[in-house]
Amino acid sequence: MRGLKGAAVAAAMGATLAGCQTFAKYSFAPGPQQQVVTRQGREAVVSSRASSTVTLMPMSRKSGTMARPRMVAVIENCSRGAVTVRYADIGVWDASTDRPIKVYSVDDLQSEAQGEALAGAILMAGAGVAAGAVAANNVGTTTTYGTVRSPYGTSSYVWRTYNPAAAQAAQAAGAAAGAAGAAAAFAEGDRKVQELEGVMLMDQTLQPGEAYGGAIEFNLATDSGSGKQYVVRIPVGDDTHEFRITATSVGAS
Repeated sequence: MRGLKGAAVAAAMGATLAGCQTFAKYSFAPGPQQQVVTRQGREAVVSSRASSTVTLMPMSRKSGTMARPRMVAVIENCSRGAVTVRYADIGVWDASTDRPIKVYSVDDLQSEAQGEALAGAILMAGAGVAAGAVAANNVGTTTTYGTVRSPYGTSSYVWRTYNPAAAQAAQAAGAAAGAAGAAAAFAEGDRKVQELEGVMLMDQTLQPGEAYGGAIEFNLATDSGSGKQYVVRIPVGDDTHEFRITATSVGAS
């Protein structure tokens, strides 16, 4: 009964924690020549100008409230000439303070991924060495307890022996495990770097009638009390598309 009671308490705690989880919900305030639509279950906004159309929507239907916003922009060139979209020209502002917000390029995010991989590799390698040292001490040392009886009474003794070969083998195993963990951390970093290449919006020349899309990532805004509010401006040739976005916290459904 005690075990069942403990399991019930754990399940109840898990359900409570799950119920407390919140996500960021993004909504758009459409301006002139803009229309709010639904794309793949997500609210999006389509902005139409003389020579271009831009559709903006959240990268994911559910993202953590403390995660940096990541939006997907699909840009269509409706002019008769080629237009080059430059990522560095995209600007984001905190609508509640009118302060600019950092926009992360693919190079910024790849550097972050590589830094996280290096930190993870160092941590895994250090953990492997530490585990090997502990194992070497446990495996390499043998302790024997006993008693000696004589006409003068009984006494106890402790006899410790050290096996350097066993200790060395344990250290080597720990180092190998750490190296394997470090290699896995680097591999994960490489995977993220390659993934960003295919996900993030980058500089692109669009021919007439051509469309191109990718992600835009930027820092969090200050919570104004009614959510985090952003202004995103995307220049396309002579057009400038301005979007007003509000992120509010909602419970998990």
